[in-house]
Amino acid sequence: MNFTETLGRIHPLHTLRKSALFRGITRRFDPVIRWRSPLLARPIYLRLISNASLIADPKHQEDSIRRTFLALLADLPSSNGGGFWDIGANIGLYSWSCAQARPDFHVVSFEPDAKNLECLRRTSAAWNLSRHEIVPCAVAETVGRTTFFTDEISRATGSLEAATATFNAKHYGAVPRGVEVETVTIDHLIAQGWAPPVIMKIDVEGAELRVLRGGRRLLCEHRPILLLEMFGDRAQTFALLEEYGYECFDSDRKRFVTAETVNVLALNRELDRRVAVALAELGYPVSVE
Repeated sequence: MNFTETLGRIHPLHTLRKSALFRGITRRFDPVIRWRSPLLARPIYLRLISNASLIADPKHQEDSIRRTFLALLADLPSSNGGGFWDIGANIGLYSWSCAQARPDFHVVSFEPDAKNLECLRRTSAAWNLSRHEIVPCAVAETVGRTTFFTDEISRATGSLEAATATFNAKHYGAVPRGVEVETVTIDHLIAQGWAPPVIMKIDVEGAELRVLRGGRRLLCEHRPILLLEMFGDRAQTFALLEEYGYECFDSDRKRFVTAETVNVLALNRELDRRVAVALAELGYPVSVE
């Protein structure tokens, strides 16, 4: 066990979340508050209890992959109407970072959790973003409806995957409540005339394959840069990305993916030179021609 894991076990919030009484109280009392993150120029909206760990330690939230994301945004060419798709947006930290760094990008935030959606909508309205769209759906391999297992503790680990496999079931013994949500596919939206993104973040707690299978056309024809958090079937996911023409890197260790990789940077093999240079400067083993 590393230091971070040890600290997590003894952190007061971690201990409190093991209590059924505490979980019951916070399901009823978890107000939306206006909060100024040191990572953003303007305040955002989040939940006082669910997002307490973010409030307590905002600068260490996925720090390495966020630095990669910001470096990419700085050097990506104009999107020609497209931009950034944030799949599994949660309260929108990546969406707001993109809106701040690249006001020329069209930002789309996908989020099925109703309480997270409230935070997204309030921040978007407060920032008065004309190039931001919220899609209140889960992204999957088919268009329709399915069961979404909500995370009523941190609002961060909701998933389309079976409830027994979720983070909260494993660590707190709390089996998430299943709710019915609408699903969309990436390719359906492209077929409807949506401008293809140049970069996408996928954080769907084990449902990565479902998202990728529903985006074959976009990924094969347009090949946006992908940032993925990997918790699902790793072998199948990496094989599918390779089939689509992607090369995968560990964004925490700045090397090719291994069995330890969680945060993944997936790149097409026709990378813009400015982007390749930026990644090489961060330490990624990419070719700069």
